[in-house]
Amino acid sequence: MKATTDAPANADCLRELHALLVEHFTEFDAFAEACLDRGRRMLGLTTGIISHISGQDYEVVKVRTPLDGLHDGDHFTLADTYCAAVIERVAPVGYAHVGELPDMRNHPVYVGLQLESYLGVPLRVGGAIYGTLNFSDTAVRSQNFTALEIECIEAMAALLGRFIEAEQADRALAEREQLFAQSFRHALIGKALATPERRIIEVNPALCHLLGYPREALIEHTPDAFTHPDDRHLTDDLYRELFAGEREHFEIEKRYLHADGRIVHARLGIALVRHADGRPWLAIGQLVDLTAAKQRERELYALLEAVPEALVVVGEALEVVRVNAAAEQLFGYSRGALIGQPVGLLMPEQVRKRQLELLRDGPAQAHDVRHVDNTELRGLRADGSEFPCEISMTATEIEGQQRSLVAVRDVTERRRMQAELVRLAESDPLTGLANRRVFDQTLTREHARLRRGCPALSLVLLDLDHFKRVNDRFGHAVGDRVLVRLAQVLREIVRETDLPARLGGEEFGVLLPDTGLAAAGVFAERLRKALHRADWPIPEVTASIGVAALCDASVSTESLYRAADQALYAAKGAGRDRVMLADTPCVGRPIPIQGKA
Repeated sequence: MKATTDAPANADCLRELHALLVEHFTEFDAFAEACLDRGRRMLGLTTGIISHISGQDYEVVKVRTPLDGLHDGDHFTLADTYCAAVIERVAPVGYAHVGELPDMRNHPVYVGLQLESYLGVPLRVGGAIYGTLNFSDTAVRSQNFTALEIECIEAMAALLGRFIEAEQADRALAEREQLFAQSFRHALIGKALATPERRIIEVNPALCHLLGYPREALIEHTPDAFTHPDDRHLTDDLYRELFAGEREHFEIEKRYLHADGRIVHARLGIALVRHADGRPWLAIGQLVDLTAAKQRERELYALLEAVPEALVVVGEALEVVRVNAAAEQLFGYSRGALIGQPVGLLMPEQVRKRQLELLRDGPAQAHDVRHVDNTELRGLRADGSEFPCEISMTATEIEGQQRSLVAVRDVTERRRMQAELVRLAESDPLTGLANRRVFDQTLTREHARLRRGCPALSLVLLDLDHFKRVNDRFGHAVGDRVLVRLAQVLREIVRETDLPARLGGEEFGVLLPDTGLAAAGVFAERLRKALHRADWPIPEVTASIGVAALCDASVSTESLYRAADQALYAAKGAGRDRVMLADTPCVGRPIPIQGKA
């Protein structure tokens, strides 16, 4: 025969709940135990449990019971508890006599603990299900739980939920305060708290170390006491705007005075802390020591000044941050006129967009170097003159900001020397005409054009008559003057597409692209007559000329040379001072052009 328990009167339930409401609790354990004890008396049951449920884990947060085997901190599987029905339904569940319920007789709780009576309600914290508040007994309850009993237990659960929520909030606040205190104290940069009157109320060890003062020497003073006299005014308006609520923060570089008298360069950052109602409350500030960085910057700028190359420091907005003396000299601007200006000021308008893109796409990593040298890079001086240049760029950090260090070199002289070297390599030093190497290369290219449909190509070979006698009689200096004058005559009568060249000694050649044999013969005769009309340092300067043409790309350039050479020697053999044409390059039978000027 199972024991039975009687339900307390409604008045008893209300008295227990009222007593719980009027009693003041500060600790969760005491409040939880009071809830469980009063709930047990309220319902006439022996066991009371506050549980926390996470997934399928059922944790006993607090238990009051005479039974063995139930303790604070015990964990069970939710499905093995009567509370599973409470969580599933999200509503109160009560059993007056579990043994009378066929589907409950094999329940693990009934089998293990023989709990006959049970009432459980959801326990909510912050609107979410936290767990359950439940009461039970091994005795059968004489009657079902009344609506008032259930409402009283639900009210008790609501009180517990609010207490747990407040305790969690207090714990979170304490953790945040502890975290702030630790991060404030152990920060590697100097930190301070100040009132709207700018009175310092707390500092951390890093700030004490930075300024060389103990904490007691900084507290209750204003920052002006440790600020360089010339910099004290810099933050007056900023602080006023901050505590007027017009700004949330500001950042500025200032100088401070160390306890030993030396100057400390620092970056000051100030942020506003507000009351819960939004009113300005405190200012939290931090100081980053820039002294070493400033020293490095001074050394860097001294090095920049010593470099003979023009150096321009460019900011992220592509503005000029700094230039050295060499840059002033190269561009013709004073540094005062350049600093703060767009770097595009130093570039001609027609190439500015592309050159700015080169700067924008420059090295992103410190110490990476990008070298740019092409014929399109141009610089622009203050007087409007342009010059070819090459640049080298590297990314660096200056004054705490990402910068590009750009070295600019005027390559005008180098380009001139390169062009001169090319000219010397491709021309005859005496006459300035193309040399044999360039002539042969051009002949090869023009021969290739025949394969692509060019109609014809002619070669004119010219040899001064009796030139050895000129050198023997008048000397080599006069002979050189004759050769130079001949080159001038050639330049005067050739087309832009033609190529005159000195092939060696007194032998000259002219390539006539897109020209057949007949037209080449006319050109050669015109050249012969021009030699007669020219002014010479000696009398009687004539030349023998041989002409050959190609219309078939299958015939080699060597055959063309050979035919023109044969025509040249035929002209010499026929008495000199005449033009001979080769009828075909392969046969090379000379055809004379009659008549002499």
